[in-house]
Amino acid sequence: MKLKGVLASDLDGTIAVKGVIGAGEFRAAEKLRLAGIPLLVVTGRNSLSLQWVDGLRELADEILFSSGAGLQVASEALPRELHWLSAGEVQRIAGILNDFGEDYCILHRIPRSGNFSWVRRRPENADLDSRLKLYARWAKPLPPGGVARAFPEGAVHILVIRPSFPAPDSDLISALSEWSVFTGTSPLDHSSAWLEIFPAGVNKGGALSEWCARRGLSAGSVMALGNDYNDVPMLEWAAYPRVVGNAPDSLKKLPGAAVLPPAGEGGFASAVEEAVALFGTGRERARCQGKAAPFRESAAWL
Repeated sequence: MKLKGVLASDLDGTIAVKGVIGAGEFRAAEKLRLAGIPLLVVTGRNSLSLQWVDGLRELADEILFSSGAGLQVASEALPRELHWLSAGEVQRIAGILNDFGEDYCILHRIPRSGNFSWVRRRPENADLDSRLKLYARWAKPLPPGGVARAFPEGAVHILVIRPSFPAPDSDLISALSEWSVFTGTSPLDHSSAWLEIFPAGVNKGGALSEWCARRGLSAGSVMALGNDYNDVPMLEWAAYPRVVGNAPDSLKKLPGAAVLPPAGEGGFASAVEEAVALFGTGRERARCQGKAAPFRESAAWL
């Protein structure tokens, strides 16, 4: 059956609230399935943290994670790597961040992207402390041998954690202009700034565009739903941009964007109703045979 359209949605703060998907969201996703519309989740989460969201693979058909650097298909145990930073790029970016005195984490390549090495320059950074505690099993300080020794095959992306949310130094942004860089709000304390650095061209909009192109879909067949700054590229690309009510005011003012109820209060369900009206085929979409394959925790992840 040829697809008529797709609903592409961010996860945290859009479908899930504090990492939990509510019963209303599962009911809404079932309406999508019955209407023949796939749900593509597009998230900044890494491959490890996907495992911590109960029911995610029953909800979504496919998941573009790490802002499009990787793809998780619900019926497959292990994720696919789509993009990464070369070893040379990682060394150059780390050098720039060291010069600017930033705190940052370097995430290993997929499927081990839950593992990371970290560098601390600031005396206090509560959000970094929270991340290191949460990921204690997978986090290591950068070894004495430095980036070249720790990341000979490159990395999936680099996360800069700033203890407040001022605009990043323009000189820093300029120094990183060779790569895809965007800001977001920490999902841990909901106030600290995250500056994420990906390979050139990798962002949620580019990932969504590539996914659709492989399936013969244009932007006119896409509704995108988001809540934060890293969602802007996909909201700008899709013909039907939608934001939940808890999104920053600047997102609510994007051209063509409609504002829906907040996450957990009917925002996702409202997007589903509209997507069904726009793209519904009235024919149930086939899901993978049997239950979705569980996320596999094995040596490949560690």
